[in-house]
Amino acid sequence: MAEALKVAPVPVPQLLFAEVRRFDLPDIDRHGAWFLPRFLKEFPHVNERAAIGFIKSCLYDNEYLFLFQEKAAALFQAVGSGSLEPQPIVWERFVWLQDPADAEQQKAAAMFYSRALKWAQQKGVDIVHVDNSTDVPRELIKVAAGRVFETAQAFLRVKSS
Repeated sequence: MAEALKVAPVPVPQLLFAEVRRFDLPDIDRHGAWFLPRFLKEFPHVNERAAIGFIKSCLYDNEYLFLFQEKAAALFQAVGSGSLEPQPIVWERFVWLQDPADAEQQKAAAMFYSRALKWAQQKGVDIVHVDNSTDVPRELIKVAAGRVFETAQAFLRVKSS
């Protein structure tokens, strides 16, 4: 009998396949130490009480996909695109890491984008806006979710700064 070919396993970084779960109420306490200060910094017009209220409102709303890993959190929102376009558009609201410079956390958090893409497909969405408020480099987003398209957007400022 021929001997079975023995192949050494390829080492895979542990965080690369970190479990991605929906954010739930107990996760506010679990991740709040690093997550809430970041939230309040990004949205300075919101106080801590309002931030927690907003987070709670997203948890069980089907228009939001709120995910977390051990050291990362992500929020995507399906928004109606208006009465002339029948399908909603998904917007990345944030993909944040406990340590934004950690390459392993970035690789792990890229998995949020593949989950968001599947969620959007289930909703019949054609467009997912990404790279708005993220700690994940665009190259890793491409690896996780495929090609990333770019467009320029023009706007008018209503209130002068």
